[in-house]
Amino acid sequence: MLTHTRTVGLAHGRQSLSAESRRASGGTIVAIVVALLAGIYFVATAPTPQERVAPGAIAVLAIASGLLALKDHRDIARGRVTLRQPPGFQFTRRLSTCITEATVGAIAIATGFAVALTGDDADSLLQTFEGWLGALLVAVGAGMCAYALISIARRTGLRIDQNLVTYRTAFRTQSARWEQVEGVTVSGTYPYLRLVIDGSGRTLTVSSRAIGSDPSAVAAIIDFYRQHPGHRHHLTDADAAITWVEQTHTAVS
Repeated sequence: MLTHTRTVGLAHGRQSLSAESRRASGGTIVAIVVALLAGIYFVATAPTPQERVAPGAIAVLAIASGLLALKDHRDIARGRVTLRQPPGFQFTRRLSTCITEATVGAIAIATGFAVALTGDDADSLLQTFEGWLGALLVAVGAGMCAYALISIARRTGLRIDQNLVTYRTAFRTQSARWEQVEGVTVSGTYPYLRLVIDGSGRTLTVSSRAIGSDPSAVAAIIDFYRQHPGHRHHLTDADAAITWVEQTHTAVS
């Protein structure tokens, strides 16, 4: 099973995500700078060379994770989509996103242990504030690592075929028949794709991180095949299906 990315050239009906991308990228850059400054501080103030290793390694991992996340933000805002095939057609989470989540989780676990061991009573960790804070960080970090691994194992993402639109997360699978999908919108600071189902107000909400793709490009593809059921036989091959939509939009425009 292969995963690859490509740029989708759909000028028609595609929303500009530049403002959203700047906000998301800005937050990531701030996190990278904070990690860098914190790493420099803790390394510089460590009393021995051995004690400089842990904060230095944590800072390096945090900065690397931030750079991966920054690249994902920029790709998503530039019409990039991440596809898993064969078989079929699925927009899928990027491996870099899973690596980032697992790395942040590992940092939280390491920080949690470090915080817990700074308490006054090493024999009764959960009887001190530091112990409880450390335990909380360890639990959060373990949850993030587990989520990243489960996402990889379950092959999460948004799958479309001739009959169904299916969204699979780490813990849940939701499906809708094409005739149930009545509209597609994109909204949110870190954009979300929303499929309106049945006209009853029910929506299928898909995070752009969960599908590793520009949600406006995905929305344009889904909207095309929603309105053109006669072309859904192309959905057996992702690249061919996207190329068909691009050619159709070019011909119309």
